[in-house]
Amino acid sequence: MINKTARYCLFFDYDGTLSCNGVSEENKAALKKLHELGHYLFLNTGRSKGFIPEEAFAAADWDGIIAGTSYIEYKNTVLCNQGISKEALIQAKRFYDAHKIPCLFEGVKTNYAIGKLEGICNITDGFETYLDQNYDKMEITKWTFCQNISSYEDAHFPGCRNIYHPTYTETVPEGFDKATGIRLLCEKLGVAREHTISFGDSENDIEMLQYTGISVIMKSAPPEFDRFATIRTQSDTIGVAQAINKLFFGE
Repeated sequence: MINKTARYCLFFDYDGTLSCNGVSEENKAALKKLHELGHYLFLNTGRSKGFIPEEAFAAADWDGIIAGTSYIEYKNTVLCNQGISKEALIQAKRFYDAHKIPCLFEGVKTNYAIGKLEGICNITDGFETYLDQNYDKMEITKWTFCQNISSYEDAHFPGCRNIYHPTYTETVPEGFDKATGIRLLCEKLGVAREHTISFGDSENDIEMLQYTGISVIMKSAPPEFDRFATIRTQSDTIGVAQAINKLFFGE
């Protein structure tokens, strides 16, 4: 299954995949072994860069990150930073005003709350004034409503698309998904599609899992995800390590 002479690009979702209440030592060790062999490692998370915990950055010697689908970085060089328009942010605030579902605006450096979200800078009051004065430096690349909003007729935002999860909804720039950065990075690095591997567990991972040559899903991924997967692991906590060791080291 693995071409031992090829250099692979591997892409890892964070929440529920690389980390289940923390990154296991087994997962860290497996990532280290891969990097020592010369393979490229990328964090490919639905979180914006400003919402990625330090533990994720420290889990491996990453070659780059894809954050929230539209922020793409290689070796600390930004290749893409597609933000969400001011008009869409205003529409999200109007949706909050109508339904009172808290919303987390996720930026490249900082995060902002509409509605009460503990520990997050709250900009509910005076929102439009704040946006007029600070929009450019906010660099919002996605937002998350704290509820599945698929049943609301007004859940449409200009230039954006929604990703519905059982208990929340992510909104990202239209035309972007977790495979967008994979295509860009592989083109830059000259790595063929068949030499790509993705690891995921949830709805925002589907395009990534469909795109890569090999796709790995965690034990607790929904049953219907089997059609996207080459491998389903036997663990969530150490599933990444299990798959790496099986694919590359025959363990």
